Amino acid sequence: MAVAPDRSSIYMLLQTWQTRTLRLHPAASLDKAIHGDVLTARLAHGQHLALSMDSELITFEAISYAWGTWGENELVPMVCDGVEVQIAPSLADALQRFRYGDRARYL
Repeated sequence: MAVAPDRSSIYMLLQTWQTRTLRLHPAASLDKAIHGDVLTARLAHGQHLALSMDSELITFEAISYAWGTWGENELVPMVCDGVEVQIAPSLADALQRFRYGDRARYL
């Protein structure tokens, strides 16, 4: 697995018309590793709120998440943008259940 690069660039200030979303990759079962990509896109208004990326409109779902507390040895691996990162167990549990088996899901 690749060494984690400086991820501070994903936290650069967004424009008022931009947002970040997670493209959660599909998995056939709950026990498969969690994979996803963080995307920055512009918000497009129409019948539904959507993301506009390279002229493609993508609908997404907003989720509410509380970080909570956990010990360092309780973190769970996730592959994000091709790099293994550690996430909270509660987030891992949610993402495992949110992902589809046959297509990406945008959160």
